[in-house]
Amino acid sequence: MSVNPALRPLLALLLLAAIPADAQVPRPPAGGVTGFDFGPSAYPRLRSGFDGAWVLQWQDPRSNCPCMGTLTLEADRVNGGYNGAWVRPDGTATIRGETSFDQRVMQGQYWLPDDGNGFTPHGYFRLEHQDDNSLTGSYKADSAVIPFAWSATRKQ
Repeated sequence: MSVNPALRPLLALLLLAAIPADAQVPRPPAGGVTGFDFGPSAYPRLRSGFDGAWVLQWQDPRSNCPCMGTLTLEADRVNGGYNGAWVRPDGTATIRGETSFDQRVMQGQYWLPDDGNGFTPHGYFRLEHQDDNSLTGSYKADSAVIPFAWSATRKQ
């Protein structure tokens, strides 16, 4: 059977369109993107996560406060991540964060109560486990240019 030479490009295109293009679909890189830890971590596993009460110290050049308070975190077993409260001299901030795939780093947001002018101060934070009983990291108010350091030790 002979095919009209003018139709050959059209038939070739139809044949290529019928072949599945699965091999051309980009796959996510192996590792943290999927949320699974595929191998032993470079860090030893922690006995406990971010759960619990922490004595928190932070930098705040805008005030001369002793800049100490309490950070309480609890795993959100329904939605994942952590919820908590950061007790500060100017009010209690609500905390919401997600952890890295190896559970050593948490990043998220915080919100302070309304300041009475219709403005709810908020910002972003990062916490990193140094060991089972200490955290370091930084926080940054949404209106700030640079972040400030903070650290915590687990309450006994």
